[in-house]
Amino acid sequence: MIYTSGSTGRPKGVTVTHKTVTHLFAATREQLGFREGDVWTTVHSSAFDFSVWEIWGSLLQGGRLVIVPLEVTQSPVALSELLISEQVTILNQTPSALRQLLDHKPDIGDLSLRMIICGGDALDRELAETVAEIGVPVWNSTVPRKAQVWATYTRSSPAPQVTS
Repeated sequence: MIYTSGSTGRPKGVTVTHKTVTHLFAATREQLGFREGDVWTTVHSSAFDFSVWEIWGSLLQGGRLVIVPLEVTQSPVALSELLISEQVTILNQTPSALRQLLDHKPDIGDLSLRMIICGGDALDRELAETVAEIGVPVWNSTVPRKAQVWATYTRSSPAPQVTS
């Protein structure tokens, strides 16, 4: 059971079955290129649906999960240091949190990120282009709760330009 306010602003419980969660990861593994050994973070409350993706994504794919303390999630400096020290490869963020992290200007060369997955609010073109400039693909997901975490996902970063 997870809780969501949805569009009403009033909390309500939604049941997420194991079957739909395992189907989600089976359906996304190949296209998103998850690997055993990927390092994921969980930065969201376990009562928030994005945590289902973070926790079970890492475990079902054979990855390692880094549980990020609340005070670290609230500090772009501390979060970027954790991303570097733990060699995180898969980062799940709301676009607003991702913008705060990138505004801090972490040392991109020291990051091990190979993918960023956004959801929870709108991912604007400017942010997608900023992430593309650092060479990390960003996937944007829509999160209707009745669809069990994601309903759709789209690669938002432009593919790298190939020059000859």
